[in-house]
Amino acid sequence: MTTPITLTEADQNRQVTVAPSQQLRLLLEENPTTGYQWEVVGLNSAVLTLANDTYESLHNVPGGGGQRALTFQAGHAGRAELHLRLRRAWETDRPPIKAFDATIQVQGE
Repeated sequence: MTTPITLTEADQNRQVTVAPSQQLRLLLEENPTTGYQWEVVGLNSAVLTLANDTYESLHNVPGGGGQRALTFQAGHAGRAELHLRLRRAWETDRPPIKAFDATIQVQGE
């Protein structure tokens, strides 16, 4: 099995090449007590699928914040544009306060 690749906010606009069936883990800072949560807004599911989406608290105090951990599974060879936005779900008329974008290339078998 291939080692998963981990990306963070520092990898904004990066192009990443992965092998078929390889996992890609994305860690983004988040504090859901503010209402702001990361959401995937664009993804080519034939090339890359969201396998797991969890929130991990980094502090032992209420409202202390943490990180969103998203695990993606590479599928067929091709290119996937990964787009995430940090926003409040009910504020559809407002722009997100942050964005994360990356290009994922899944190698041919």
